Amino acid sequence: AHRFLLALLLCGCLLQRCNGFASLAAHQHGHHPPHALFLASSSSSSKTKTKRNKQKQKQKKSAGFGGAPTTRATTAKTNPRQTQTLRRWDYRQPPFWITHANLTVTLRKLQATQQATQQYHVDITNIMTVEENHIHALDDDDDDWMLLDGDASVLTLQSVSLMCTNGIDHDSTTTLVPLQPEVDYQVDHQQLRIRGSLLRRGNQGLTKIQTVAEIRQLDQKELSGLFSIRPRQQQHQQQQNLDPLILLTHCEPMGMRRISYFLDQPDSVAVFTVRIQVPWIDKHNRPVLLSNGNLVESGTMTMPTAGGAGPFPAAGAKPDPYYFATYHDPHPKPTYLFALFLVVATGSNSNNNNNNRLVQLSDTYISSLSGRETRVTIYCTDLCHASTDDIGLMEQQQQQLREKLSFALASLKRAMRWDEEWFGLEYDLDEYNIVAARSFSLGAMENKGLNFFQTSLIATHTDVTTDITYDLVEKTIAHEYFHNWSGNRVTLRDWFQFTLKEGLTVFRDQEFGACQTSPTVARIEAVKILREKQFREDADPQHRQPVRPDEIHVETDKNGIISSTALLDKLASSTAYHKGAEVIRMLQTILGRKVFGKGLKLYFSRHENSPHSHGATCDDFLQAMTDAASEVVAEDDEASTLKKFVQNSGQFGCWFSTAGTPVVTYSYSYDCSKQAFSLTLSQSLTHVNSSNVVLYIPMAVGLLDSKSGQVVEATVLHFTQQQQIFQFENLPNPVVLSILRDFSAPVILQPDVSSQENSPGEEECERLAFLATYETDGFNRWEAMQQLYTVGIFALMEQQEKSSSSESIVAKVLDAFKSILLEDGIDPSTKSYLLNLPTESVLSRKLAQPRPQGIHKSRQQLGTLIKVALHKELKSLYDELTQSIEAESVEAQTDRKSRAKRSLRNVLLDFLCFCRNDKKELVTAANLATRHFEEARCLTDKLAAFRKLASMSGPDSVGKARVVCNEQFRLYALATGDPMVLNKWFQTQALSDLPDVLEHVQRLTQHPNFRATNVGNFRSLLMAFCLNANAFHCKEGYAFIGSVILQMDGAAPQLAKELFQSTKLMNWKSYPEHLGGLMKAELEHLSTSKTLNKELAAAIDQALR
Repeated sequence: AHRFLLALLLCGCLLQRCNGFASLAAHQHGHHPPHALFLASSSSSSKTKTKRNKQKQKQKKSAGFGGAPTTRATTAKTNPRQTQTLRRWDYRQPPFWITHANLTVTLRKLQATQQATQQYHVDITNIMTVEENHIHALDDDDDDWMLLDGDASVLTLQSVSLMCTNGIDHDSTTTLVPLQPEVDYQVDHQQLRIRGSLLRRGNQGLTKIQTVAEIRQLDQKELSGLFSIRPRQQQHQQQQNLDPLILLTHCEPMGMRRISYFLDQPDSVAVFTVRIQVPWIDKHNRPVLLSNGNLVESGTMTMPTAGGAGPFPAAGAKPDPYYFATYHDPHPKPTYLFALFLVVATGSNSNNNNNNRLVQLSDTYISSLSGRETRVTIYCTDLCHASTDDIGLMEQQQQQLREKLSFALASLKRAMRWDEEWFGLEYDLDEYNIVAARSFSLGAMENKGLNFFQTSLIATHTDVTTDITYDLVEKTIAHEYFHNWSGNRVTLRDWFQFTLKEGLTVFRDQEFGACQTSPTVARIEAVKILREKQFREDADPQHRQPVRPDEIHVETDKNGIISSTALLDKLASSTAYHKGAEVIRMLQTILGRKVFGKGLKLYFSRHENSPHSHGATCDDFLQAMTDAASEVVAEDDEASTLKKFVQNSGQFGCWFSTAGTPVVTYSYSYDCSKQAFSLTLSQSLTHVNSSNVVLYIPMAVGLLDSKSGQVVEATVLHFTQQQQIFQFENLPNPVVLSILRDFSAPVILQPDVSSQENSPGEEECERLAFLATYETDGFNRWEAMQQLYTVGIFALMEQQEKSSSSESIVAKVLDAFKSILLEDGIDPSTKSYLLNLPTESVLSRKLAQPRPQGIHKSRQQLGTLIKVALHKELKSLYDELTQSIEAESVEAQTDRKSRAKRSLRNVLLDFLCFCRNDKKELVTAANLATRHFEEARCLTDKLAAFRKLASMSGPDSVGKARVVCNEQFRLYALATGDPMVLNKWFQTQALSDLPDVLEHVQRLTQHPNFRATNVGNFRSLLMAFCLNANAFHCKEGYAFIGSVILQMDGAAPQLAKELFQSTKLMNWKSYPEHLGGLMKAELEHLSTSKTLNKELAAAIDQALR
């Protein structure tokens, strides 16, 4: 999920589009963002009975994935590519646990080579305290081994020893006993197996294992384990020698096995102490050494330079100065949260200064609960300019760069305070560090106390950062911090429970976002992501899965190794993140915030990591909520809502195990004589053959008096049957139904049109118009307005095709729009969402057969009708906001209120630039957009105006204004030095509404600032053009993108595959016959290529079939 988020962010796609541009906004979460995913480790062996001399060939069972082989598929010999099935119910614990780990990480310099990072290797000495797992039962002789994961392609094992501590306190003695290969232990390419009989010492003392291994491969394409990164793009080869060596880790899911032999699985938690030792070449340039936990000590030392075998120094080696730092994390954690960050000078050149290369910003946070002080620091490796001898200029640059980190640091402190006030959860260490690196392409990672981020999710400035990205940065930082409890302090039993850390944390960051911005806007954005991503997953049989899957089918590579990427696609899904968050939210809706908070505290207290607590499950979470509700019921017998939940909590648990999106159909009637309102609900599951599954669905409803518009009834209905009727009495006037308020459940809602007396369209349109005007629930008011817009746009489209009338529907749209526009007291951000038209991509998904050109034309027509009817009101509010923004300060502000005002003002600009084919209107709109562009104080406003001008054509003055603005924005992008701003220049032109946009995009592919192999350039221009449905969906558009796919397939196969997927060519059958035929013809043309990549060829073949 975070990889996808980052891909969109890098190409500048986090921009909402109001004027027919496709909506490219995307979020994390995610988080968290989005994150790599996790291959579980091997920890206990297979139950298969074999002879002792065949033990090496036996398949290992995975504690992390419940018994499925973690790395090698059993049938790989007969077929180089197999699908391996991993099953949740196969989980079992390993025979031994690691309770403590004491690691010494030593960086040593080798003989000089051409590449700087190859001059170094890393020695890892790991002393692990081992404890027998008495719960584990010995099923066969092979269980009498401790299995440690290790990747022999990276690690070179030097020795294994047994450290036995006998006695008590100061009388204890430690004996180091080297173990013999093949006799006491066995090692292969993926595991170290130590004989269990050596580790069972009863009460005689503690048993410790020491392993010594060496890492020589620090330059690697697979960002897993310990690896080097470059602080920035290098212009010259010699510049690389001036940069320090920067190393960091990524251990989720299986990176720890590339650092040291370990139980590399989520249920194995240990207390870590880490000592880092590095050469100190430049006395004036102290290394930066970070790990999880608190800094215990740091200082200087001397030790011999390695020159002998492995990590051992040659005889008579001269001692060299070293710098060290020791960290201790008192809280047990799984290996996927282990982290290191090292910045080490590679020479004594005065230009090679870490302080010139590494920008950091620090502050102190004081807890509101205990008064504990925490040092919070953000380090960024990619913001630094070339070093200079001008000290004054250097300090000025440093200060400017630190300012780019200030928003992120303030966001972190707000998240820490909010978690204390909202859930009573306090940070538990003396230090909290964030490292940002452009080379960290995985988005963000929640390592305990040492988070890693992609630079674009940390560094901000109004000149290069849009307001939407500011929101994303704040939310992502909060998401990773909230993992400190939901994921770090309380971790998972196995990876099938993935939603328990990600879904829960997404829910928490959504709640935080609702408090920082408008609650309505936060809810709208969450639902938009759910519908755009998760509902589409449920509709696709290849990606559909429950929130907590029972089994996963994952493909192995040609060597029979399970692909981490394939596993990522299966587990780190929108279902786990976003639907998982909705399941958590439903619990809060049913229980109420107070009881839910009580259940959350109970869950954390029960399952906090300890030597005797090894991860939690979704069932554990549900049980904590049920127990919290039961306690309240025991004290208050009248708590009927909680009683229903306690009685039906098992039924609610079906949300974790049921795939598909539920469809809820509703019908209603009002009886004047009885003054009663009746609501009938029916539920079914889409795309899933599970008719016997009935879910527990909380349906929040409201009844509005049809005369006054006031809410006369608001409640949450417990919908627990296939069909259920709910009665409301004592209603003297007819009421208007508001259903699924605040989107109380992740369902598809449909009216039962067969039960409506009048024309279904007419009756529903009346209801939507009423709710758009009077509804007090912010989300449902937005939903009603979006649906009303949709009805109006489709009516205009039908009028064009069938000459039907749309006047009455358009009149209702105008009335609702005007009431919102003129209503005081609505937050500007909320008002901008209420007024904004649905995007063309959203409208297309509502049609059985998408008609891109018809949708585009009708949407433009409705916008123009609104502008013409309400121009005076629109311009008045636009001018009022302009004066307010200009009065704030000379520079653009990033606070919530300022961003909200800009959001509404830019939506108003969109409507004011809708034009009929009238010269005067076009010139007026172009002048307004030009003034907006020239007076903009931030990228958000500048980009909003550029997007409008980029689509304007007509009189010469309009065309000139467009050309001038285009060039000014390009020069602005180059001046900022930020490639993401230049990508926005490409993207805006690809999404423009000019009649010759295809030819323009073709010319841009030859632009000197464009490189097809640059991922950001490629996505911003070519993939964005595919989202410009009005321009792309034609014979020439298909042919152009088809030719690009063929060209890129040889140079960058992954990008070619991404481009193919963005074209929607595989959905040709769902389009009207004339477009579907053209799409199919292009697919057939692509299939004739003899040089297609196998994966792309398979995708094309599947689309044709």
